[in-house]
Amino acid sequence: MSKIKWATTLFKQWKSTRNIRANDPNVGLSPIRVDLAEMSLDKLNYSISRFICKVRKTDGTEYPPDTFYSLIICLQLYMDTLGYNHKFLSDSSFIQIKNSLDNVMKLRAEVRVPKRQAEEISLEEEEKLWASGSLGSDNARHLLNTKSVVAYQNTENQARCVVNLFELYASHCPPFPRKADALYLRPLKIPNGNIWYADQPIGRHSLANIVASICQEAGIGGYRTNHSLRASAATRMYDAAVDEQLICEFTGHRSNAVRNYKRTNEKQKRKINSVIQGRTDSENDDSGKFKISKSDGNLSITLNISMK
Repeated sequence: MSKIKWATTLFKQWKSTRNIRANDPNVGLSPIRVDLAEMSLDKLNYSISRFICKVRKTDGTEYPPDTFYSLIICLQLYMDTLGYNHKFLSDSSFIQIKNSLDNVMKLRAEVRVPKRQAEEISLEEEEKLWASGSLGSDNARHLLNTKSVVAYQNTENQARCVVNLFELYASHCPPFPRKADALYLRPLKIPNGNIWYADQPIGRHSLANIVASICQEAGIGGYRTNHSLRASAATRMYDAAVDEQLICEFTGHRSNAVRNYKRTNEKQKRKINSVIQGRTDSENDDSGKFKISKSDGNLSITLNISMK
């Protein structure tokens, strides 16, 4: 219902603005005085087709193409609530609406709202999550957060070993049989002895916002979502020169979709810059230092200039 209200409100605002302009005889517009519910078929056909062609965002920019289809469907649903059975995109009585939509979709196909990419979590930021206590095993919430984050087995640091963390999590869950058929259980506000979790699944909203919450708690900015975990895994494997097929197998991607999660780091940018400028690897190594050598007989002088 909220989308229907959005569409009808947008139509009313557009109609009101048009009618104000129509009062100016120099503009050459005819006003639209009748409400949607009282319009004839011809008036609906004309008004909605004009609306689709002329509506803009409040800042004057254009909507992406898919929005126009949604507007028409929502207006059609609104008419359904009034007892009408109009089919704006299939009934020949509304051919003008369909043609207007087709034209708008073609003309504005290039108007795209870029999808915001979730940022990866760097090794330094992951360290900050551990150091701040946002990740850990000292209580139910921290352990649940840690179970949700992709971790790598570290034989030198058993406290962060994914196997150990899972076993610890399982040991604090209610024994089987359980009512809840879920892996992630809701933390108890007050632990019941060794049991830290209720026999209830954690809420979808809480689960969907775990990464954003722990990053905010640790003071890590940027756009972080649960998708950041997949982006982090893919980026780290790309940085380590892992074969792309193996990355796909690990992340579960098919074909080239995994490349959407590939991120360019500063080291890669420096290397690209060196290639463009025709410098060799020895002139710009991974440490970011330039090496200048000078020989004078048997004397060799090497000067390292740090560019970091």
